[in-house]
Amino acid sequence: MIDCTKMDPEKHIAFRKTGYFGKEEKVVFEALDKVEETENTILLLQDIFYGSTPQKEMEAGILRRILRKELSKFKEYIREYREADGFEKEDLWWLLRRELDDSSPFAAFKRWIIRDHPKYCKDLEQLVEPAP
Repeated sequence: MIDCTKMDPEKHIAFRKTGYFGKEEKVVFEALDKVEETENTILLLQDIFYGSTPQKEMEAGILRRILRKELSKFKEYIREYREADGFEKEDLWWLLRRELDDSSPFAAFKRWIIRDHPKYCKDLEQLVEPAP
């Protein structure tokens, strides 16, 4: 397993949610290297987000629903930021900065949204480290 106190998981794994309501949604963990710790961590993450027993599958469904809502809210903040100006834009920049902080729920997924859309999120790239 990746020990997040010693290694940054985002340098080894891309965290993404694909699809949208009405289409097949998937939580995807892409290995960025061929290290055993990365592969084991991805297996654990897949168990967490998809479950390994009927009870855990139900809990994973709830977790994915929370993830969907959190990312939807985050994307709306980005849209508002892109359309804003002046003080409103500055306020939204600070809000997005907080959303990208490690203490924010699902921050790795949010940071990968920024990394995956450099043209769309140009002003926000400075808030996340570039992809490896």
